[in-house]
Amino acid sequence: MGHNSFIYLDDGFGSQPDKCSATAASFIQRKELSLSGLLCNEEKSHWAPMQIGEWLGFVIDSISMSFRIPEKKVSKLKGLLGFAIQAGYSSFRELARIAGSIISVALAVGPISRLLTRQMYFAIETRSAWDDTIHFSPSLLIELKFWFCNIDCFNGYSIRPPLATHTVVFSDASDVAFGGFSASLDGTVVSGMWEPEDIGRSSTFRELKAIYFVLLSYVAQLKHKRVKIFTDNQGAARIVAIGSSKANLQALAMDIFNLCLVNYIVLEAQWIPRSLNERADLLSRFVDKDDWSINPSVFRDIDAKWGPHTIDRFASHYNAQVPRFNSKFASPGCSGVDALSQDWRDENNWVCPPVSAIVPSVRALSSCSGYGTLIVPQWPSAYFWPFLHGSSSQFKSFVKGVFELPRIENLLLEGPGQRQIYKARPSVFSGCPRFKMLALRVDFR
Repeated sequence: MGHNSFIYLDDGFGSQPDKCSATAASFIQRKELSLSGLLCNEEKSHWAPMQIGEWLGFVIDSISMSFRIPEKKVSKLKGLLGFAIQAGYSSFRELARIAGSIISVALAVGPISRLLTRQMYFAIETRSAWDDTIHFSPSLLIELKFWFCNIDCFNGYSIRPPLATHTVVFSDASDVAFGGFSASLDGTVVSGMWEPEDIGRSSTFRELKAIYFVLLSYVAQLKHKRVKIFTDNQGAARIVAIGSSKANLQALAMDIFNLCLVNYIVLEAQWIPRSLNERADLLSRFVDKDDWSINPSVFRDIDAKWGPHTIDRFASHYNAQVPRFNSKFASPGCSGVDALSQDWRDENNWVCPPVSAIVPSVRALSSCSGYGTLIVPQWPSAYFWPFLHGSSSQFKSFVKGVFELPRIENLLLEGPGQRQIYKARPSVFSGCPRFKMLALRVDFR
């Protein structure tokens, strides 16, 4: 008869687009059940149309278009969680009961039920017998406490399709770097080199970490938004939603989840073919040829002499000497992209630039009457030397102090970019630097 229905032998419901149609359908269904010889339980039946009703352990709400967990079921689950958390241990059987209860309400809380039960299942897999006792690890205890504290907040998962996406982001990872972009976020792109421990990891690991780093790079602009992020790795897109049975991938999935939770970001990850992700792919293959820094121990000596420095003008997320830094592209934690386009006034600037940016850096300090510490090689034949050094044997008046850096073997630290460029031959940074390195105290105030 064309009525939408979901029927078990002893339970079911029908749906219609309006109250009038639902009333008519209900009358017909009741009559047909009676004529078929089936006996209806009048006490458990609701023949009048409803917009909110409980069925098969869920509250179905056609006003808000959502599934919810009934209050008695929430109370029961919180009771199990509270008892386990207070004790700090349970049997494997009881832990499995808690995990199963959370998974069973996935319709009402969404994919997070799988993402945030992974530690429980990791623990359950270590059992020798179901009635053995397990003492909760810190990570497992965090997961249990999350559900105890947040089950009410996540109770109510929408039946509707997702709302229109506010912001679209693309990400990608290569063997040596990561990259990403969003056409709607002022045109700034993300690119950065992998740290040594990330190079050689699985492609899924690197793609997941690229998603995390790209989101972290844009986090200030993504707050309170619905975001769709595209990746050309199917595994990474799936793990963002439901987690992974592999501990290292699950840890990254949790980093992404926590970043979005703290910043009120509603995230949806979606796979696209590599042919549609070419720009992010190109950004992930960019190799920074000026990827080097001063040994942190030497920086600390100079910082004690002329500091504290408040911002590192030429750095990346893995070699910044102070918490605030500028990078060539958007990257995790950076305070601004392209140091030479920033305002350098009222900062004690740490300036360790590529050779090509030495003169522009001095001009940037001069234009805003700024000050800071400039790292340069003692290279009298270089184009920048006359800009710093007068015709006499003295530096120009804006250089208020000179400190010769110690000629230690690891004075200049190669970043992943330098190692990638020079992997087939010795780098200029191998052993001692070719030139003495100087720290100049520059002050235009």
